[in-house]
Amino acid sequence: MSVFSVEGERRLPLFEAEKITITKIFFSYPIHHCFLSTHYFDMLKFSILFFAILLGLQIGYQIGVRHSYDVPPISFKADTRPLEPTVILDGVENGELHGRTHGSPRLFLQDHLILPDGSGAFRIPVGSALNNIIVINIPKGMHFVASKRGKKYYSVLQRAGESISPKNRIYFRTEREAISAGYKK
Repeated sequence: MSVFSVEGERRLPLFEAEKITITKIFFSYPIHHCFLSTHYFDMLKFSILFFAILLGLQIGYQIGVRHSYDVPPISFKADTRPLEPTVILDGVENGELHGRTHGSPRLFLQDHLILPDGSGAFRIPVGSALNNIIVINIPKGMHFVASKRGKKYYSVLQRAGESISPKNRIYFRTEREAISAGYKK
């Protein structure tokens, strides 16, 4: 048996079958005393949460199904934008550099403007514009050079010494070092 007390009144015993009226702002309804337990409210919260999740999933599914059919299929179109100015060098044949241009680039060889024909192709004599310049850094203090494949050594300032490929070079400080390594003058 549970006891319900009202402030300023005496205690009244409440039985499971007795009813208590809970008043809200606009309405009142009777609830049996046995439903006022915290277990009931926990179950009520869980049920509301469960149905809210189900409702959210259902609404999301309906929106997804409805909008998934509205998406147009993907289509590919040719790129009609103007071309970026591009120069394509095809190579060197018979002493002439040949290639083609797309768009309208300005192409210069040294100080000379190269004008392509109507199709964008061009051929120009290479001449001295495409010299292969090799820069060789001589280690400090080295005065003689020899080739790994050769038998002679040279001064680093001689034309024969300058013509040795950089990957095959061996340097010496003195003539004695070159001779002791088996090279001849």
